[in-house]
Amino acid sequence: MDPNELLLQTINENRHPLQYIGKMLARPDVSVNFANPRNHETALHVAAKRGDVELLKLLISLGAHVNSGTVDFMTPLHEACFGGHPGAVNILISEGAETNVHNIDGSTPLCFACAKGSLQCALLLIDAGAEVNPSLTITFPPLHEAALNGHVECIEMLLKMGADLEKSENQFGTALHVACTRGFVDCVQSLLHAGANPNAIKRHHAPLHTAAYFGFADCVSALLEYGANIYQGNARSLRPIEMTGNEACRKMLLTQAGKKLIKVGYGLTLLKFKMSTT
Repeated sequence: MDPNELLLQTINENRHPLQYIGKMLARPDVSVNFANPRNHETALHVAAKRGDVELLKLLISLGAHVNSGTVDFMTPLHEACFGGHPGAVNILISEGAETNVHNIDGSTPLCFACAKGSLQCALLLIDAGAEVNPSLTITFPPLHEAALNGHVECIEMLLKMGADLEKSENQFGTALHVACTRGFVDCVQSLLHAGANPNAIKRHHAPLHTAAYFGFADCVSALLEYGANIYQGNARSLRPIEMTGNEACRKMLLTQAGKKLIKVGYGLTLLKFKMSTT
């Protein structure tokens, strides 16, 4: 086997001590920056993915390129953040890793740190200059990644750092829409408390449509508490109550409708509202 390929295989197997790896790297026919011909992954990518701090130090001391990219433009810093390894992130940043680099999908290391829910990694990146609101195309911004995976601590940190509450991505809409899609009520409440618009129509629906459709009663309750409009139509003019098959959501929406009818003093009755939704 080629000695460079043997090095990558040995590091991937993770069965040998650091001294053994050091001896392999000392050979004149071995390059610390050798990349796997199939995916362009280097030894540094493997070490970062694993969060192996000592191996990272060794490889970097021998000249490993901290910003090398795979075929998917994944850098070692992307890999360290994807795995949620703050020790590895700290070393890579201190050695000059670019914090705002994009992979093939457009994701930055901060996107991965927030998807993983690693508050430590995220803070290290932001302290080193990572953009909280990066310019992206097809992928989720950091706030959306945190909302998608239910990481409320990351959401609250990002909001303090200036994350854009109303930033909309192409698939779901705002971070509030995303949180309602997954039913993460803590994230929904955190976003609403920070001022997220509960009636924003993005991708044809408001957050209340989304929560009602998926049957997340806790999210419906939170949205109603912050002023979500139960009569708001989506792109097909459907109200939230017409989109839910969940009985708890339906009862909650009907109860809210009754309160509104009484409050405004209309000559309508709750019975008429019920009949209009059947």
